[in-house]
Amino acid sequence: MSETMTLKQIIREVSRLDPKLSPDDSAFHSAVLLLAALQQGQEPLKLAQFTGYSLPWIDERVARLQAAGIWKSGKTYADWFTEGSLDFWMDVAVAEGIMERAKGVSKTQSGRRKP
Repeated sequence: MSETMTLKQIIREVSRLDPKLSPDDSAFHSAVLLLAALQQGQEPLKLAQFTGYSLPWIDERVARLQAAGIWKSGKTYADWFTEGSLDFWMDVAVAEGIMERAKGVSKTQSGRRKP
């Protein structure tokens, strides 16, 4: 996501990634949040202003993503854009509190697994 996307474009991208996921679903909102943070940063207030989502809702997800090591020191540690990868949706599940990233499985900022 090198170019700046509008919220509407991010929403369209999430719909493209999973056409069956309802825009009213919390997981849809978490997916939007993860993509928005790539360009807006991980500051909850800024994300709330950009997405229109409530600050307490965002705070919950930020805490989960930080605890899992997906968000650390303002960087996203993930491998979301590899063809056929499910990592993005797994990190959405982490944000939702459905899954936890296994301890000892860390990734570099670029997404490659650390040796």
